Amino acid sequence: MLKLNYIIFLFCSSILLYSCSNNNLNSTKIIPTFQNEKEIKNKNKTSKIYFLGLALWGNGEEWSENDIIDLEKIFRDVYFNRKFNSFIFSNKGIDSKNKLPYFSEKKLEILIKNISDLITEKDIIIITISSHGFPGGVTYRIGITPSAPILGDRIQEILRPIKENNILIIISSCYSGSLIDSLKGTNRIIFTAASADKPSFGCDKESKNSWFIESLNESYYKHLNTKKRFSLKKWFNETKNIVKKKEERLGYPHSFPQIFIGKNANPFVFLL
Repeated sequence: MLKLNYIIFLFCSSILLYSCSNNNLNSTKIIPTFQNEKEIKNKNKTSKIYFLGLALWGNGEEWSENDIIDLEKIFRDVYFNRKFNSFIFSNKGIDSKNKLPYFSEKKLEILIKNISDLITEKDIIIITISSHGFPGGVTYRIGITPSAPILGDRIQEILRPIKENNILIIISSCYSGSLIDSLKGTNRIIFTAASADKPSFGCDKESKNSWFIESLNESYYKHLNTKKRFSLKKWFNETKNIVKKKEERLGYPHSFPQIFIGKNANPFVFLL
């Protein structure tokens, strides 16, 4: 087996799919495409985007996978002029039209290690998570198997190889604001669907999207009708207002989405 430090991912404009068997839900096997590392580094001197999508909820429900795929489309549009590398996991498990690989902590660790070997200080890593949550963590469920928790501290541990890099994290889950303390960093921006002590909505079995990601979609495409420069801060604030209005209209309590911006987060890199 090739050593990890020689493993690299083929940069392409489409989503990179890993090999994953439906009959082996706990498999940690990842089969990327290989190229000569020196050749890739020489060809890619401009800043790059690494999109990591974690659609963690299964049970045949669509909203978690849809959330991640919709965000990936938005960021491809936002960073249309940069090399865009996409890696998506989905635990939907039933009739997944995209045939994406299942998530495991081991797979994510391998992916982060490989990215850390390639990334430069000008690149951006975008990590998106959609699932059910609890104070201090989120849950993941592969297909119809029992769910399992993953704590914010564990996610931070997995991200340690890239702790100094520019990272945008978007988490759509109940109580997702409680993960900010674990995941915050000086070069990070974090969006969460709710405050530390509040649930978020739109994660019912029949939902198409969680309300937070649905609102991110709405506010982004609303922005496209203006001539203003895209801003992550304005995007979040408009999304927060859309969520609040929907909750009020339908009689739900406010979820209070949260934003964190690290003190060294470079506005020119993130297009703030």
